[in-house]
Amino acid sequence: MRNIDHYVESIISVDVEIIRLSDIEMSGQNDNLFLNIDVQGFELDVIRGIDWSHPPAYIVVEDYLNEASPIDKYLIARGYFYLCGRVDKVYVHASG
Repeated sequence: MRNIDHYVESIISVDVEIIRLSDIEMSGQNDNLFLNIDVQGFELDVIRGIDWSHPPAYIVVEDYLNEASPIDKYLIARGYFYLCGRVDKVYVHASG
C-alpha cells in the first residue's frame, strides 16, 4: 500500500456517548424494528442486552464465526431463524 502513511495520519479518535440496549424503552409493536449490530467482537454482549419481552423483528449481526456460532444458538433459542448472509447475518423473529 503506497499511501498507508497518509491513511494512518488521517485516523482520528472521537468520543461518543454509549447507550445500552437495555436503557432504550422498546414498544410492544416491534414488528418492523430492525437492529443492526457491528461492534467489533462484542455482538453477543449487545444481543444479551435486548429486552426480550419486546424483541426486534429483524437482527443483522456481523459474525465471522461458522453457522453454529454462539450468536446463532442464542438467537435461535429466542425464537429467531437465520435468513441469509455469510458475515452480516440476517435473523428474523418467528413472530415477524
